[in-house]
This record gives sequence, structure tokens and C-alpha cells, in this order.
Amino acid sequence: MADTIVSTLVTNLSQLLVNQANLLLGVEGQIQSLQNKLPYMKNFLKNSEGKRDQHSNVMQLVDDIRRVAGEAEDIVDTYVVNVAKQRKRNKVVKFFRGFNQATMLHAVADKITKLETTIREIYENNDKYQIQQKSVDEDEELQRYDSLQKQRKEVEEDDVVGFVEEAETLVNQLVEETEELDVISISGMGGLGKTTLARKVYKDPFVIDCFRCRAWVSVSQDCNMKELLLAILNQVAPMTVKMSVQQLKQELTKQLSGHKYLVVLDDVWKKKHWDELKEVFPNDKNGSRVLVTTRIIEVARHASRKYPLSLRFLNDKESWELFTKKVFRGQTCPDSLKTLGKKIVAKCGGLPLAIVVLGGLLACRDKDEHTWNAMVGGVNWHVEQETLCLEILGLSYHDLPPYLRPCFLYLGLFPEDYKISTRQLFQLWISEGFIEKIDESRHRMEDVAEDYLRQLIARSLIQVEEWRSDGGVKICRCHDLIRDLCLKLSRKEKFLESHSSIPSSQTQTKPRRLSIHCSRRDYILNADPSEINHVRTLLCFDQDKHKFSEEHWEKLFKRFKLLRVLDLGDGEVYRLPKAIEKLILLKYLRIKTADVAGVPLTICALDNLQTLDLRRSRINVLPEGIWSMQQLRHLYLDGPSRLPKNAGTNCLFNLQTLCYISQNPAGRVKIAEKAPNLRKLGLYGYQCYSSDDQESTFDLRYLESLKFSNECTFEEAIKLPQSITKISIKTAYLQFETIEMFQNLLNLQILKLDGASFDDDELVFKKGWFPKLQLLKIEDSSIVSWKLGEGAVPKLKRVVISKCPGLDMIPKGLWDITTLQKLELLWLPVRITETIGNFKKNKLEVLIYPGASASQV
Repeated sequence: MADTIVSTLVTNLSQLLVNQANLLLGVEGQIQSLQNKLPYMKNFLKNSEGKRDQHSNVMQLVDDIRRVAGEAEDIVDTYVVNVAKQRKRNKVVKFFRGFNQATMLHAVADKITKLETTIREIYENNDKYQIQQKSVDEDEELQRYDSLQKQRKEVEEDDVVGFVEEAETLVNQLVEETEELDVISISGMGGLGKTTLARKVYKDPFVIDCFRCRAWVSVSQDCNMKELLLAILNQVAPMTVKMSVQQLKQELTKQLSGHKYLVVLDDVWKKKHWDELKEVFPNDKNGSRVLVTTRIIEVARHASRKYPLSLRFLNDKESWELFTKKVFRGQTCPDSLKTLGKKIVAKCGGLPLAIVVLGGLLACRDKDEHTWNAMVGGVNWHVEQETLCLEILGLSYHDLPPYLRPCFLYLGLFPEDYKISTRQLFQLWISEGFIEKIDESRHRMEDVAEDYLRQLIARSLIQVEEWRSDGGVKICRCHDLIRDLCLKLSRKEKFLESHSSIPSSQTQTKPRRLSIHCSRRDYILNADPSEINHVRTLLCFDQDKHKFSEEHWEKLFKRFKLLRVLDLGDGEVYRLPKAIEKLILLKYLRIKTADVAGVPLTICALDNLQTLDLRRSRINVLPEGIWSMQQLRHLYLDGPSRLPKNAGTNCLFNLQTLCYISQNPAGRVKIAEKAPNLRKLGLYGYQCYSSDDQESTFDLRYLESLKFSNECTFEEAIKLPQSITKISIKTAYLQFETIEMFQNLLNLQILKLDGASFDDDELVFKKGWFPKLQLLKIEDSSIVSWKLGEGAVPKLKRVVISKCPGLDMIPKGLWDITTLQKLELLWLPVRITETIGNFKKNKLEVLIYPGASASQV
């Protein structure tokens, strides 16, 4: 983990020298000296991996490097913050008479020089330490994992190995037994596969066919009852509601009444959570079911009148089957490795999670006897199975390349069972300095971050929760045991801490990153300042009912001076204060403000800011200085926010995401001139009146995703760049000419029409239209007729039609498209769903909800 601290320090110093040179008055040489020495330390940390436990002085040196690197980072960051503060006061900077940062910086440089000498001595005593200088070709690593990812997709990741009888028993209990409301429990230790088994049953065609109304929620240790009830309600009857917990309970009971429902409560930890939830489930004696998974046998028995299904460990045969699936991705294990492989599997003691993670590790390594022999000696046996699993997880962690380790440990910041947005995760990784600066003419940093995520998924350290429509990962999560490992390792290395309450000073380790799952207001007011003054990252996840006041801001600025990442969560703040400029190092800011004035001009002094996320904030217009924020990569608004018209000569060359902005037709900002490298653009209430307006807006040669929201109209065709692969429209009137305009985009793969209306309520795709379209989604539309010409949408893979009550039929030409894989018909008239059975096509998955099953038709 010292590897991580030094790596991020190297990255941050490099960026500092480029972006803040004007604040390094008098110490540029010392900073440059630090930058030159740190890579040498970084290489030593990489090359000494695996030797540290064997040589105490090597381990001591690693600890010294960690300490000095952290000290250097604190001094340099404090220096920059104080210089910026002095400049704001318009004082002459000679620098800091009576202030000793420069002296301290020199002292740290001396310490690093001494460490460098010690490292050189170790290399010279090669026979004793056996530490060789070596290099790693990261391009080869990326290519290797790209290949692995392709193999991985060919294997069904949701297969449940073993538990065949258990799955059949559960399905029978759900669909065949008493008409009384029944609660069924699955219990077992972490990693045994409770969630995997429950999900398999939940997706079983017989179960889907039996239950018109279904919902799945993760409860976890620190559940928020309001969020939990909302999650169930939104799956049963999607709606936007603002209710108390008691009102939500009443509404949920109302929505469930009269329906035969199945609700899965995954990972219940406490009896009281079940006691509070059980009252919302009505017993209409129609065969409704609640399925509970839990680690705690007492909770399982408390929830169900039946004896819970207690999961067993896998036997030898099942363990081997699961192991080979993960390691060889559907291929056969060579005879020369079978004996060794079975020894490795035996070390896992039949624990599925341990087998999956270990299999993911070996899938990424050479498949030869030497590598596997080393693995046999590396997996330690412990009587306690959870300890065993952590040992195996730890083995996978230590096998990670250095550049992946901080990305993996970062997952410990998120709450248990949290669904992590991958786009947000990538932006956080970049802000933290985990993704090294690259030549962005070849690869974007976000693309590299996505490669890192794929590598962690390939090693089975991250689970995919939801896929994007373009095939990427949209939502991910990590198993709670893996999260436990992240927290255990991170605390030891002072990398991060996660707090669900205000800790005592004795329990803290002065972490660099902090996650708050309790009241952010109380924490900031009451935490010991000496324990949090090193924090660079502050993430808040609790839903504070009370707004963030001026007092809380004042404390935050005083106690968290060196923040690079600030996410105040989903609770509102009164306003974003002018003093936000004090957080000069800030690279990532996510906040929800209630003030329509919203963003003070002083935010433009944050020269390092890369991501500004103001979604769900009520903001009218951004300050004019926004155009001077040269490092800005992602700007999120919710509309009807407007860009300032007086842009001057500044351009945001790094800006890639701009969503959602409203433009006054009388004075439109020329987006293509001010942000020429945009890849994702969202427009709020767009009105197209003249070609001059649209050309200045859409002349974006890198634009990939274009979104229109809230009453958009197109009175004439728009000239759009051929680089666009995705168009999303919400609430718009679309003429025939508009659809024709979209089909002229030869690279368009995704078209989403939400709340769209058409000429004569008819959607027409003419012969040969949309040659590369793969996904079509139509939702909340007044559409009555949909016609497909011959050869239209020839590469279509997935169609989603939802909440279109006037639609008369599905076009017959759809069944002639050989590439079509999935058809989802949601909340449509019965007359449509009744005709689906008349069409026969192999390997086409049809999901009809409510009213039928996911089946092969």
C-alpha cells in the first residue's frame, strides 16, 4: 500500500507542477527534486513485492517510504493552500517569513535522499535480498485482460453450481404450496451463495410466470427504512412520492393488495428490521411470498414459521466444477494441472466465494505447473471459514498489479450492498490520481479507468449489477466480505476509513479518505480536528433531513483544508458559499443546493476542478467565470440551468460531459466553439428554429451521446455529427422528418424515445433505415401504429416497449430480423401480449410484464 501512496503522490506532483506553477514560488526546484526521486522509490516498492515478509529491514524501509511520502504530500498541499490564501488577500508573497513549509520541504527531500541510498544498497546486495529491477508492460496487461474479458462473456456468470435440489425445493415452495402468505428463509455464512441462489430462483421462468408483482431489495446491516420501502414501491408501482415512513408503509400495502406478489429481502441482519417490514405485506390468501436471505440463523427462524434452508458447503465435485468454470471459462482443465488444481480447490473448503475469487485470480495468470505449485503453498488453511475466505481474498489482492490496488481498495468507501455508478467511480478514481495522465489523443483517462474495472471484474473482485445499453457496465457492487477486506487493509495502511457513527479518537488512524454513513452535519461539527486534518476525500452517504448551514460550511473549511474530493450526498445544502474557493485542491465536487442563484463566482477559482456535479439542484445560470475552468471534464446540471453568454475567448478543451443545459433562443451559447471536444451533451427544452443555431451547437466531431429533455421541438432537420452512437429523447414531438434525420446517422446504435409523440401517432421506419441500430426503446408514448419497411433496422438486438396504451400491434417485420435477441413488452394492452405466441423464433427472449414469463418463443 505504500505503493499506492507513492504512486498517487508522483501523479499529483506532476499535475501540480503543470497546473499550479504560479503557486510554487521559490520551491519549484525542491518539488522537481521530489518528483525525480519518487519514481525510483515507486520502482523499489514494485520490485520488493513478495520479499517484505522475509526481510525485516525491507519491511521497515517500506514503512518509512509510506510515512515520508505522506509527509511530503501534506507539506506540498499545505504550501499550495497557504500561498493561494495569501494571494487572495493581495499580500506580497516573499514567502512565509515565520512560516516553515519551504524548510520542511527541504527536510523531506533529505529524508528521501537517505531512503534512496538505502534502496541502492539493497539492490547492490542482490544475493541477500533477491530483489531485481524489472519493468512491467502495462499495455500487455491490458491486452491480456481484454482477451480474458471476451472469454468471460462466453461463460454464464450466474450459473449456480451445486444447490440443484435446493433450487427446486425453493421454486416448489414459492409456486405450489399454501395460499396463505408465506415467508421462506435462506441462511448461511457470507460467501456460501445465498444471494446467487435467491437470484436464480427469482429469475426462474416458472416463478416469473406465477408472480405478476415482484421486487428485490438488499437490506444490509445499516438499512435506511425509508429508502428500503421506496425501493420496493418503485418496483411494484413506479411513482415519484414524498412521504413519511408510515405513509410509505400504507402506500406499499395498498399497492400490494390484490396482487400475487413475491418480494425478496436480501441480506437481513436484524430481527427488528424484519419486524418493521413484515407489517407492509398483506395476506390476501392468493399465494404471495416473501423470500429472506440472512447470515444470522436466529433472524431466519424469527422471520419464517418454516425451518430455514441452511446452505451447505460445496462437495468436492461441485467445487471442482465451479473452479474450472472460473479458471478456464468453459474450456477443459489440462490433465497436467488437475492434481494441483484439486489441491488448490481443497484449500477453499467448499466455500463458493473463495473458489470464485481464487478461480478469477488463476484465470488471469499463466496456466502452468510452476504458477499453480506456488499457489498451493500460498493458500493458508484456517478453521474459521470466513477467515479462510479473507485469506484467499487477500491473496487475490496481493496478486493485483500495483495500479489496480488503490482502485480496488477504494470500494471500501461505499456502504454495504451499495450500487455503485461506474461513471461516478471512474471520475473519482481520476480525481484521486489513480489513473495516470496519458496521451488523450489515443486513449481517454475514462477509457483506461473502464479497462481497470474490467480487470477487477475478470478477477471476480467486483460484481456487475447492471449493464449499459451499449454493453458497458452501468452499475457494479462488491460482496460484503470483499468490502470487509478493503476496510481491513485500508485501515492498516491509513488509506481510508468508513464511519457509521462519530468515532472516538482512539479508534481513528488519521486516514487520507473518509466515508460518512451517519449525519454529515454532526460528524463535521463534532469530529476531532486533529484526526481529520489529513483527509483528502470526504464522501457522505446518509440522507440528512436538515440542510447544510453556514456553520457547517465554516467547520468544513476549517477542518478539511486539503480536500481533493467532496461529495455531500443527496441531502440539500442551503447554498454553496463564496468561501468554497478555500478548497483550492478540489478536483471533484458533488452537491445538491436549494438556492436558485446556486453557484457563486468564487467556484471558478478552483483551478483543479475536474468534475462538478450539481444534479437535482435548482440553478438558473452559471457564473461567467465557468469558461476559465480549464481542467473541467464533466459538468452535470439538471436544467433549466443556463450557460453564461459572455464567454470571452476561453474554451473548455477538456470538457467531455455537459448535461443538462437550457439555452435561450435569443442568445444561444456556441457550444461547439466553447467546448469543442464534448462527447456527451444533454439539452433541456431544446427548440430548433434555424440552421445557424443548430450548426453552432452540434458541430462537435467527437460527440457520441446526445440527449434531449423536457418539451423539445424540431421545426426543421438538424445537421448532426456522424460520430453520434446514442440519441435519447424525453418529452418531444417528433415529425417524420425528425426520425428521418436520426436515421441518417450511420453510426447510431441506440435510440430511446421517452414520452415522444409522432405525426398521426404513427412511427414509420422506411426500407433500409437505421442500418446499425441495436437498441430501440419506446416508453410513455401516445403511439398507435409502428411500421417497419423491408430491411429496416437489420442489426437490431433488443427492443423495449413500455407504457404505450394506444399501440395496436407489434410489426410483423420485427420477427424477420435475424439479429434480434430480446423483446421486452412492459405494461402494454392485453391485445398485444396475447398475439405474441403466434410468432415463432428460436433464441428470442420475450419478457412480458405483467402477465407472462420470460420464455423462448
